Amino acid sequence: MGRDAVYRVCTTHDTFFCGLNIRKFRIGNSNPTSKILHSSIMSDEERILTLHPEGKKGVNILKGKYEITRECLLGIFAEFPEISHKDLTRLSKERLSGKLEGNAGWYMEAVLLDMIARGIIKRIADKPVKLGLVSK
Repeated sequence: MGRDAVYRVCTTHDTFFCGLNIRKFRIGNSNPTSKILHSSIMSDEERILTLHPEGKKGVNILKGKYEITRECLLGIFAEFPEISHKDLTRLSKERLSGKLEGNAGWYMEAVLLDMIARGIIKRIADKPVKLGLVSK
């Protein structure tokens, strides 16, 4: 069973299971009365929709995970004013290990792109990609 989901085969049209809001999905060519019900357990924790520097759609992540990742990145940039993307990824994975549930590299990239879009971090060189804080 997934960590954020409850699955149940159902032959009714119930919309609640154990007090959780349930979305219904039909499975292929199965019996039309047999449905799989999927429930995402909604967290009360605040979420952030990140920005993307190219105007693409951002990602929706928990604010707590965003803040942990952001502070990690700012700490790395305080130590290394100019750093390659490869080294930034390696250091952030090391420092975020055990602090985040999920893929630390994915969170690092999502928050990094958001910080670039907000003008906090800039791209300094292209080959290899180097990054640094925007001077105020």
